[in-house]
Amino acid sequence: MPQYSKNVAEQFIEPEKLPVGWPWRLFIFSVIVFALILFVYFGIVFGYQPYLEAQRQSLDKKIAEIGGAISETDRENFIKFYSQLVNLQTLLKNHVKGSNIYTFLEKNTNQGIYYEGANLSVPEHFLRLEGIARSYDNLVQQMVVFEQSPGIEKVILGESRTADKGIVFSMQVFFKPELLNF
Repeated sequence: MPQYSKNVAEQFIEPEKLPVGWPWRLFIFSVIVFALILFVYFGIVFGYQPYLEAQRQSLDKKIAEIGGAISETDRENFIKFYSQLVNLQTLLKNHVKGSNIYTFLEKNTNQGIYYEGANLSVPEHFLRLEGIARSYDNLVQQMVVFEQSPGIEKVILGESRTADKGIVFSMQVFFKPELLNF
C-alpha cells in the first residue's frame, strides 16, 4: 500500500520546474534597453551638445557684431528717448482733463438753464453748479438728463428758490472718474 500512495502523490504533486528560458530572455531584453539608453546618452553628449554649443557661439558672435555697429552715444540716446516715452505714457494715462466737463455740459444742458458758476473737485469726483432755470420743469428735466448720462453717478439738488430772473439753484453732480481722464 505504501507503494500505491507514493505513485498517487507523485502524480498529484509534481516537482517544481523552473522555466529556464524566461530569466535569460528578461536579461537580454534589459541589456538591449540599457544599450539603447547608453547610445542615446552618448549621442546627446558627443553629437547634439557640441552642435548646440557651436550655435550658441555663432549667435554670441552675431550679437557682438550688432552691438558693435551701434555707437555708445546712440545707445544712450535711445535709452533716454525710450525712458521719456514710458514716462509720458504713464503721465498721460493718469492725466486729468478738465475740458471734458465743458463738452459734457454743452451736450447735456437744457435750453432753459444757464450756469453762473461751477466748481470742480477732481479728488472727490463732483461738480458743483450754480445757475438759473426758467422754471421748475426745466430744472427737473436738467436733473433727469444728468442722471441718465452714462458718465454721471448721481445728482443732488442743493437748494432752489424763486427769484426775479427765474429759479436760482445749486446742485452737485457726481461723475465717474473716466469722464475726466484721457
